[in-house]
Amino acid sequence: MNKKGYIAAEFYRVFGDKYWYACVLVVWGLFVLGACVGDNRQNLTALEALDNSLYGMTGLLCLMTCSFSYAGSFSEDIENRYLIAECTRGNMKAFIRARVLLIFLSALSTMFTGIICYAIFTALRNGGWYDQNSSAYLLLKEMGDWYTGILVKFPIVYFAIAGCLYGLLAGLLALLSALFSLFIPNKLLIASVPFLSMYLLLNLSVVSDLWNGWLNVWNVFQPFYNVTGKDTGNFLYAVLFSVIAGYLLYCFILWRTQWRMIHG
Repeated sequence: MNKKGYIAAEFYRVFGDKYWYACVLVVWGLFVLGACVGDNRQNLTALEALDNSLYGMTGLLCLMTCSFSYAGSFSEDIENRYLIAECTRGNMKAFIRARVLLIFLSALSTMFTGIICYAIFTALRNGGWYDQNSSAYLLLKEMGDWYTGILVKFPIVYFAIAGCLYGLLAGLLALLSALFSLFIPNKLLIASVPFLSMYLLLNLSVVSDLWNGWLNVWNVFQPFYNVTGKDTGNFLYAVLFSVIAGYLLYCFILWRTQWRMIHG
C-alpha cells in the first residue's frame, strides 16, 4: 500500500466511525457543564465562557477526551495483533506516518469542532459573543494584536483560531499518549497521560522562568497570552512548536514500533 492509501485508510477509520463524533459531543458537553457550574455563570458571553472553561478540570478533561478519539489505536492494534501484521507486510514508515498524522488531526479536529459548537451555543443562549467590559476581553485587548479586531468583526473566525490553537495542544498530547501506549498498551494510561503531562508542565512553569515563557505550552497555545509580542508571531510560533514537537514524537513512535517488531 502506498502513502496515500495508508492515509485514506486511517482517515476512514477515524471519521468513518461514530466514536470521533461521540468525543466531539463529550467535549462540547464538558464545556457546557463547566460554564454552568458555579454562581453568576448563566449570562456569560462566548469569550468569557471559553476563557473560564479552559482553565482547571474542564480543560484537562477536554484534552483527555481528545486523546480518546484515536490515540488508543496503537493499543487496540497491539491487542488484536494488527500492528505487527501491518508493519511486517507493508511499508512500516508510511504506515506510522499516516497513523501519527491522523492521531494528531483527530485530536485537533475534536477540540476545534467542540470549541466552535460551544461558542455558537453560548453566544446564542447567553449574552452574545463578547462583552467589552469583561475581564477576558480587556485581557485580550491588552495582550493581543489583531485578534481583538477579528473578534469584533468576525467573532466566529476568532473562535476558529482559538479552536485551532487548543487543537494543536490536544494533538501533541494525543501523540504523547500514543507513544506511551507502545510501552504499556493500557487504555487507562491513554487517558492519564494528558492530565499528568499538563500537571507537570504547569508546575514547571511555576519553578522555572524558561518554562514560564517560551516553553509554557498553556500560554503558547492560547490567544489570551502573547509570548512573542505579536498575534501573527504567536500563531506561527505555536504552529512551529507543534511541527517540531510532533516530528520528535513521530521519531520516538517509529523507534518504539521498530523495537517492538524486533523484541515483540
